[in-house]
Amino acid sequence: MMTVEKLKELVFRKPFRPVRISLKSGEAYEMRHPETLIVTSLGCVLADESQELFVIFDADQVTSVRYVRNARARK
Repeated sequence: MMTVEKLKELVFRKPFRPVRISLKSGEAYEMRHPETLIVTSLGCVLADESQELFVIFDADQVTSVRYVRNARARK
């Protein structure tokens, strides 16, 4: 099971690398910049205006976090 601490460790590593976050629902979202994700003990918010994306989920709903190959972080 994904924990808040593990999610933060995977997503906010330095240097930042874009990731794809997959949820138990089958949905997957690309995170291209570290400032697009907020992770707290109460839940997670992924919001990216450039992708017209706004998702609220719990860390325990995350099934995988994978680095996106050949993707560049948005500045």
